[in-house]
Amino acid sequence: MFEDFSFSSFKSKFKSDKKFRLISILSGSVVVLLLGVFVYYQFVYLPNEEASKEIYFEALNYADSTTRTDKNIKTLEAKIDEFDGYTGALPAEFLLARQYMNKGQFDNAITSLEKIEPEDTYLSVFKIGLLGDCYSEQGKLSEAFEQYTLAANTNTNEFTTPIFLFKAGLIAEKLNQFEEATNCYKKIKENYKEFGQLKRIDYYVARASNTKVK
Repeated sequence: MFEDFSFSSFKSKFKSDKKFRLISILSGSVVVLLLGVFVYYQFVYLPNEEASKEIYFEALNYADSTTRTDKNIKTLEAKIDEFDGYTGALPAEFLLARQYMNKGQFDNAITSLEKIEPEDTYLSVFKIGLLGDCYSEQGKLSEAFEQYTLAANTNTNEFTTPIFLFKAGLIAEKLNQFEEATNCYKKIKENYKEFGQLKRIDYYVARASNTKVK
């Protein structure tokens, strides 16, 4: 069909046939668009995606550092801005929030955490739990209790669930909600025995259940 479709015949048909001309232009635009997407993905997105992953390893150097907090914050902020939307920015955002917390900048930490939308369920739990920590440090105990309870009930497991049940129980006691606190501690005692033994949970059950609101 296309054996005799030479450039001269194409040019002639392009000039004489409006419909053919429109289709040719549109087809050419689509090809250019697809080519542009391909070039962007191959030569911009993929290299940036790989480069962004280096933030993770670099950011790990800051994870336990409290002596260089200002420098850590400045470095992580710059890296996150550079690689926003790429894989490596996610753990860096978590670590930036931790650095803000080390600095006592809990509003900034909350802002960073609220930007994060992790697909991993464990990261989701830790995001909620860190929000609880921020609110607790700010003295916003009701908000902290809400976040710890949510963290405990998200992706229930042997590791994170008892941690956040315990934190929720401690906050509930500060709120004079001793029945809530008792329930949290009892759930640990009944369902997470190893963690309960580690924390001597019987003591907390007895303390909360025997305390009355004055």
